[in-house]
Amino acid sequence: MSSVESKTTTVGLVVGDTVILAADKRATAGTAVYHKAVKKILKINDYSAMTISGLVADTQFLVENARALSRRYELQLKKPIEIKSLANYLSLLLSIYLRAYPFLVQLLLGGYDSSGPSLYYLDLYGTLTREKYMSTGSGSPIALGVLESSYHENMDL
Repeated sequence: MSSVESKTTTVGLVVGDTVILAADKRATAGTAVYHKAVKKILKINDYSAMTISGLVADTQFLVENARALSRRYELQLKKPIEIKSLANYLSLLLSIYLRAYPFLVQLLLGGYDSSGPSLYYLDLYGTLTREKYMSTGSGSPIALGVLESSYHENMDL
């Protein structure tokens, strides 16, 4: 077992005009559980949040950069940043660092802006896709199976 394995499961889905983000709470490396109550859903601003899976230091760097961009944008333009703009910025950061120092992460960025609710998936390569539902981490194959069989556009909360 690799010590880089996160043993994390995060899930995001868009239901109506709502984005739902969920995650487990354990911090692990390989078979060792280091902490039983870790926050894996982090607020970026009042309109967006991100789920994290992967190396903690890498995710902390990306979350702090997203928060800083969001604050700077709101201070300068007096309106919240669009979720797609935030996702594009994170994608650019991931792709810039890919050759020298890749961030070993998978992220779900969800939020609500002028275009409504949105959910974006980002990986260590800077791949960016808009999704209706997605899961990250080592538990994602099982979670995606459940989502694929249960998710419907007209779901109720």
